[in-house]
Amino acid sequence: MPAQGCIKSESLEVLKVLWDALKDNYPMMEYAGALDDSWFEEYRRKIERASDLNEALLIMDRLVKRLNDYHTRLEWPDKPAFLTPPVTLGLVDNQVVVLRSEESIPIQPGDILLKVDDEDAKTRFDREMEEAFGATRYARVRSACRRMIEGPKGSKVKFRLLNPSKGEFELFLERRGWNRREPVLSSSSIDDEVGYIRVSLWGNFDVGEFDVILEKFRSKPYLVIDVRDNEGGSDDLAAEVVGRFIDRKVLCSISFYRRAGTNVYEKWIGFAEPRGEWRYEGQGGCPDKRRMCERM
Repeated sequence: MPAQGCIKSESLEVLKVLWDALKDNYPMMEYAGALDDSWFEEYRRKIERASDLNEALLIMDRLVKRLNDYHTRLEWPDKPAFLTPPVTLGLVDNQVVVLRSEESIPIQPGDILLKVDDEDAKTRFDREMEEAFGATRYARVRSACRRMIEGPKGSKVKFRLLNPSKGEFELFLERRGWNRREPVLSSSSIDDEVGYIRVSLWGNFDVGEFDVILEKFRSKPYLVIDVRDNEGGSDDLAAEVVGRFIDRKVLCSISFYRRAGTNVYEKWIGFAEPRGEWRYEGQGGCPDKRRMCERM
């Protein structure tokens, strides 16, 4: 068999092993949208066009990510690590916009991204959105914004942007990643009436540390607890935090664990229980501010 034929055969064999493993072990293929073998056939056709096994594995990686499950991933030796420039993008009013950037580069929050490597930015975003990863639309938008500018470490990407004050401009940025790790637990007072607590990771802090911060805001009528874009972590820690805001036992989660190779599932139920006294009723203050906090 010619070399290309051997590569294609090997890639398709790996795909078949992966697909069978998912069907035998993953607990909710149907919930993710895989109602039959149509996903397998779709990705088989894509892999048949792959030039080598590494390219085929990247296609299989997209198949696994289609489950939109943060706890399921495909790994293999020498899996390439794709990085972005030190820029965070978002979708605002149907335009791709800079949300944050490293101070060392001449890009500002609010700059509109017009083109990426001479391709229309919104067109590229829409293409990436078709296979973006995430459990919610918000998460998939974030994924598409990242994927549209990522590439091999050290490579360059060309941006064309629009800044309200200086007009359109171009620059090349190196894909070197951006370590923007924030404290796992932080807080501030927005004003005299509103307290703010940020949890970026449900781990690496003790629930007692949360209690100390919470106590500082006991006299404030409003409290914002910001868990957006958190990195996950311990369900037990999250339940302990929730326990400060409830006066009765509350259902947190129901999980079903599948016995490999069978359709037998074991059910696990997680609860949060009241923990310490805390009354937070949000009374008084400005009505507009109260509505703002309720929406958040």
